Amino acid sequence: MPSPCNAADEATNGNATSASNASKTGQKDEKDEKASESETFSRFREVISTKAHELSAEISTKATPLLAKAQAKAHEISDEISTKATHFTAKAQAKAKGRK
Repeated sequence: MPSPCNAADEATNGNATSASNASKTGQKDEKDEKASESETFSRFREVISTKAHELSAEISTKATPLLAKAQAKAHEISDEISTKATHFTAKAQAKAKGRK
């Protein structure tokens, strides 16, 4: 027959073991939850990165022809200004020669 002291010790040890197991299970659940969150954030980051690359490519595709048009127009305007400036300079020089 077990002594009352031994029975109390066994009950206390049993409760301590149960509490320890529950604590370990809680820690495991917390680690699993953190790992799950980390995995979710990694997937989220991957999706955002992929979408950003897609949008960047789309913008680049649409912007390239517009940029080419803008550059062509800028050259056209520059040529027009240069031509007008050349004519103005020639007229000014002709006037200056006529005054001499």
